[in-house]
Amino acid sequence: TVHAAKGLQAPIVILAGALQKPDRTDAVQWPDYPAAPPLWAPRAELRDPASAGLATAAAERRDAEYRRQLYVALTRAEDRLYVCGHRNGSPPKKRQNNWHDLCADGLDRLDGVETLTAADGLRVRRYICAQQVPADSKQQTEGREEAAPEDWLFRPPEPEPEPPRPLAPSRPEEGDPPVRSPLDGLPTRRFRRGLLLHALLQRLPEIPADRRADWGLAYLTRTAPGWADPEALVDEALGVLAHPGLAAAFGPGSRAEVPVVGVVGGQAVAGQVDRLAVLDDRVIVLDYKTNRPPPATEGETAAAYLRQMAIYRAALRAIYPGREVACALVWTDGARVMQLSDAALDRWAPA
Repeated sequence: TVHAAKGLQAPIVILAGALQKPDRTDAVQWPDYPAAPPLWAPRAELRDPASAGLATAAAERRDAEYRRQLYVALTRAEDRLYVCGHRNGSPPKKRQNNWHDLCADGLDRLDGVETLTAADGLRVRRYICAQQVPADSKQQTEGREEAAPEDWLFRPPEPEPEPPRPLAPSRPEEGDPPVRSPLDGLPTRRFRRGLLLHALLQRLPEIPADRRADWGLAYLTRTAPGWADPEALVDEALGVLAHPGLAAAFGPGSRAEVPVVGVVGGQAVAGQVDRLAVLDDRVIVLDYKTNRPPPATEGETAAAYLRQMAIYRAALRAIYPGREVACALVWTDGARVMQLSDAALDRWAPA
């Protein structure tokens, strides 16, 4: 970024985003927090004089920082500076006071600015200033002359190739097994029960063990008032947390909703696992299946789920080399846990 370029220089600097200017200010203003409460005006027409003044001051600070960053950008170039940008549609009728406009204003005040026009009407303004400091003798070239602008400067760029779509294990291409839902004749209560159990499994591990039962009941009281058997639902979630072999997955340092990003066999992978625990010798990954019919055996597990977990396993093996990666599926329909064997996942492992 331009801000990170402080203290750096380069022979050629290109400001490629000079047409984009920040134009948003925070809807919440903090005049004297915590001595005074913050002021919130989600839309301009709801602002009172105090919050309007604070918003104006915030916008002025934003624009001042925008100009300071332009100074940083302009002073990074040793020999050449290109100021350009990309605009969708026709140029705006009103000045934007973006970096491009500010630089154009500066060129208007200089003598010797050239305007080069291409066949398609593209205009490029160029200003060449005289050498002010003797060139480094090691970089001098005798007889060097200023070269004419290259033809590519006036040609539109070639269309960029479509980037490869990353593997998204959470959205398997072959599709999930059918969801049990009210539309399938399943009572609404059972469908909601799975969603509540999923939420408990996500949140309860962050609560101290001796408080989880009470916290779970309080959570269901708030989110599902009138639920007939909250104690049974909490007990079911706690049973999953206490499952043999999975205690570490819900222990200290474990995390919920963890992004997993990597490269497997030359293919980008981008997904998110429901639970991840990274231990000294192994990694445990869990994925919850809400309102899906649980299979009776590992061999009956849907191929989409096995492929999904095999991809996660491959990515995590690359991220944490030398550690075992243990995978398990948790069905909220009955709170069933299935630990997946390496043999079951090897068949679906990505190349």
